Amino acid sequence: MNCNPSDRSCLDALTLDTIIDAQQDLLQNATTIDPSTGQGEPIRPVHDGSFIASTLDSSSPFPRVSKPILISTVLDEAGPAIYSTLPDTIPEDEFPFIVNATFGTTRTNTILASPFYQPSSNPNDSDARTQLQTLGTDYLWKCSSWTFARTWVRNGGRAYVGLYVVGATYPDNSEIPFCTQAGSVCHEDDIEIVVGKKDFFPFPPWLMLVFAPPQFGTVPNPTAAQATLTAQMHQRYKAFLRTGDPNTAHMEAWKPSTTSEVHAILLGGTGMAHIGACDPSFWGEAVQYDYQVYGI
Repeated sequence: MNCNPSDRSCLDALTLDTIIDAQQDLLQNATTIDPSTGQGEPIRPVHDGSFIASTLDSSSPFPRVSKPILISTVLDEAGPAIYSTLPDTIPEDEFPFIVNATFGTTRTNTILASPFYQPSSNPNDSDARTQLQTLGTDYLWKCSSWTFARTWVRNGGRAYVGLYVVGATYPDNSEIPFCTQAGSVCHEDDIEIVVGKKDFFPFPPWLMLVFAPPQFGTVPNPTAAQATLTAQMHQRYKAFLRTGDPNTAHMEAWKPSTTSEVHAILLGGTGMAHIGACDPSFWGEAVQYDYQVYGI
């Protein structure tokens, strides 16, 4: 923008078009300027040691905490990103090149050598998007959330972790075949189970709880599984907001996480989620997150 960051008068004189153009240039070219920006969200909060004094992970001093938190993800978080960006089948031999573009050689070699993202043994399922979706879900949502839960508990708080295995196709996902097929629960597919449509509230978020309390059960024509899960989450959130504990009578016990066992309950299913690649010896250790690699 041709302004010194400290030159307030220069910044104030910029037109809106100039600012938006500069932002679009950054979005397109950020990874060529600094690889730590990543391809998805180059404009994001970072640990600067002042405004954000901790990375909120294990790589820097973590503040002491006492609040209980709920952390949940859905089964196929990366589904919309992978299948909308890559609408056609991807040959398996392209999988390493796509992974390398995000993770670099060292991390890619570890990912490829692991048992977690191997091609399907079914000759009719030779689409690398299957592994890419699982990899993206683990890396950006599931395993990183579980890492955060362990760190939160280690520093004094309580964390209850859940994985939605039942959802309701959100309008954003309705044109993505992967997200509408039976068994898929894509990013945002928990919204109507929990709080309702994004256009349901006419108020800004900070007024929403005052004038338009969250409405559970806004799934159009819910299936029995959706209706049951909605009712359960209504009771669990009510209990959590009152007591800091989402457990209620006559429902499966939701164990709090420990520093070693996350106890991620299957929301819409029974039992606990399989740890898989979210084992702390893999994500965050064998394959480090970006904040560890780049110190952000």
